[in-house]
Formats: sequence, structure tokens, C-alpha cells
Amino acid sequence: MEIVGVPIQIWSEQNIRKIAENWGDVVFMEQETSKQESFASAKVIIDTLSVNLIEDEAIIQVEDKGFRVSVF
Repeated sequence: MEIVGVPIQIWSEQNIRKIAENWGDVVFMEQETSKQESFASAKVIIDTLSVNLIEDEAIIQVEDKGFRVSVF
């Protein structure tokens, strides 16, 4: 799964996991993501019961602002 749009101020392995767990259990997180080498997108492998391609959006609330995060 690739997650795009995560605000830098909340970028952490724990927060990326929380986002991804909306669609399944995190099995693996790409090293660039966990070591914060790039903030372009977070890449994780999840175990999910979904048989369809996952393309979705979520709103992440940070203080009084909402950020649109896309997953695919």
C-alpha cells in the first residue's frame, strides 16, 4: 500500500501504521518510510481481507486542520 499526503509534522512509523491499519494489518514497512528518508509517500505491506484493489482517501485531523490522505 502506498500512502500519499501524510503531513510531515505527524510523519512517524506509529502514525503511518495507524493509517494503514484502517485497511488491514501492517506486515512490513519500507525502510525509507520507517527511517524517514523520504516524505513523498509511505509504503507498507498489509494483510487484508479485501479482494478488491484498495484506492481510498481519509481525512487526518491535526489540531484544527484536516489533511486528505490517499491510499492505493
